[in-house]
Amino acid sequence: MKPKLILAYSGGLDTSVMLKWLANKDYEVIAYIADVGQNEDFEKIKNKALKTGASKVYIEDLKEELIEKYIFQMLKANAIYEGKYLLGTAIARPLIAKKQVEIAKKEVKGEVPIIGWTEGPFQGVTLLSGAEPMQIFYVLEHPDEFKEVLDWYADYEIAIAQSMYEAGADII
Repeated sequence: MKPKLILAYSGGLDTSVMLKWLANKDYEVIAYIADVGQNEDFEKIKNKALKTGASKVYIEDLKEELIEKYIFQMLKANAIYEGKYLLGTAIARPLIAKKQVEIAKKEVKGEVPIIGWTEGPFQGVTLLSGAEPMQIFYVLEHPDEFKEVLDWYADYEIAIAQSMYEAGADII
C-alpha cells in the first residue's frame, strides 16, 4: 500500500511539479485546493491535479471562515505589515493548513498524516501547532534545485501557467 500524502495544491508551477514528483516516488497524492476568494476556475485546477497524478481532489470553500475568524480579527488588531500593507495571503495560511490537517486525519486513518508543502517553516509551524504527530514533507526549498526539477517536469507535458514567484490572489 502506498503512503498517502495530502498536498495543498494551487495548480501553479511548484505544486504541480511536487504532485507529479511525489506520485512518481510512489506516494498516493491527494490534492487539496483551498478557495480563499481567488478568481480561479477550480474545476480546471481539479482536472489538472487528476491529470498530473492526484488520486483524489478536495476543493474546500474557506471564504466565510476566513472572513469571520481571521480577517475580522486581523482588522480589529490593526495587523498591518510595515505600517502600510494588510497581511493578505499570509492571513489565510493558518486556515488553509488547519483544513489540510482535517483532510489528512480523515484520509489517513491510524497512520501519521504526511503533509506536503513547497514552502518552509511558516506552514510547518502552523501544522505542528495541532500537537498531534505530523510528518511534513518539503520540496523545492532551494531555488538552485529548481531548474533541474523544471527540466524533469517538462518531460511530462503538464501545462505551467503561473510563476513560482507569483503573489497569492485572494479576497484580501
